[in-house]
Amino acid sequence: MSEQNGKPISTDLSSALSSLTGASAPPANAANVTGANLRILQARLELARQEYRLERYEYAQESLIQLSRVIGEMRTDAVLPAADALGLQAAIASLGARIHWRQDQDEPMRARAEEATQLFQDYLVQPDANLSPQDHDDFGIALAFTDQFAEAVTHLEQALNADLDDRDARYCLALAYWRLEAYETAVVALEPVLLQTPTAPRPLRLMGEILRDDGQGERAAKFFQDAGLYLVDAGKWPEADEMFREALALNPASPPALIGRAE
Repeated sequence: MSEQNGKPISTDLSSALSSLTGASAPPANAANVTGANLRILQARLELARQEYRLERYEYAQESLIQLSRVIGEMRTDAVLPAADALGLQAAIASLGARIHWRQDQDEPMRARAEEATQLFQDYLVQPDANLSPQDHDDFGIALAFTDQFAEAVTHLEQALNADLDDRDARYCLALAYWRLEAYETAVVALEPVLLQTPTAPRPLRLMGEILRDDGQGERAAKFFQDAGLYLVDAGKWPEADEMFREALALNPASPPALIGRAE
């Protein structure tokens, strides 16, 4: 359920988070309280992820802003260890980059991804640092967004070992393999994404780019053509025109009327 009483799902823990920052000093059972604090923050982050999956990007972004503020306050008040704070802030930055990516905001996306990669690197030098599958997912996607493709592959492969249905990780893995010129592997990585989201223009375009660079122009043209049609449906005319022209350049037998649909 995405909403309760008309509110975003991520508001459920607001009062709990607010109460956590009210303490001026850790109590005697600080270890237990720190663990509880961390679990609450992780749960709040997971709710923001759910908002993202539901494409409720404004709610997800608001959640991340609030969560980042609370983490900063808790770190200042010494009720959250530095390593835990770094790990959470890295995940927040990576999810923020994904939100900008889904909204076609390239510059903010890259800035947040660069922030995420730096935070993960800072986290990894902490004592007892340990990346979970979700951390590998977040780190790998941020690395792909910042063109660090070889490192991205390492982390994304580990993430996918734990969650084979992670579309973002599969897309970014295909992107990384494409940029590394491992075209056949890129196709294999991307095919499940196309099966899950057959009308999404972005994966269709990426498949077209992979096949084009692999010398399969006619096959690539069909993917560019389909991407253009779905971009028309979304009202994204300039992007659709670009896809149609790409299709015609690769396969002159593509329907010439396609360009007219985007003009």
